[in-house]
Amino acid sequence: MSSKPIHVVGLGNTLHGDDGVGVRAVEHIRARGEAPEGVELIDGGTSVFDVLGALGGGGTLVVIDAVEGGGTPGTVYRIPYAEMAGEGRNGALSVHETGLLEALPLLELGGVRWEEVVLIGVEPETLAFGAGLSARVESALPAVAAAVEREVRGARAD
Repeated sequence: MSSKPIHVVGLGNTLHGDDGVGVRAVEHIRARGEAPEGVELIDGGTSVFDVLGALGGGGTLVVIDAVEGGGTPGTVYRIPYAEMAGEGRNGALSVHETGLLEALPLLELGGVRWEEVVLIGVEPETLAFGAGLSARVESALPAVAAAVEREVRGARAD
């Protein structure tokens, strides 16, 4: 069993509908007592550089965020960093101007890197200002929590 750090970071803007899914997923996991022991759950909001830089890298990074992958709203994606950054990318894109894909290479230049990075993405329905999560994305939160748990189990087995 691995003793390396496992960070789970929820990203997004809760004032823009489903863009806030990462933050709401972290809240969901905490509220239900589903946070795996020894895993740091972080509400990263919209500060991807600041939050990830402060973590300093290490073992495994699991990021939860809204992504546009072409599926129906509420679809949950698992996207390893190598797939995000590679030519074979599955088409899923961050809804942010500056997202994980842009932040990680810049952080690596400063010596901040993780052994494994996985994005748990959720297809948004609305990014409208002032709206909460859509019903479809809200109903995907248990599946997001289960995906995070699978990542944590996999990281601990390494």
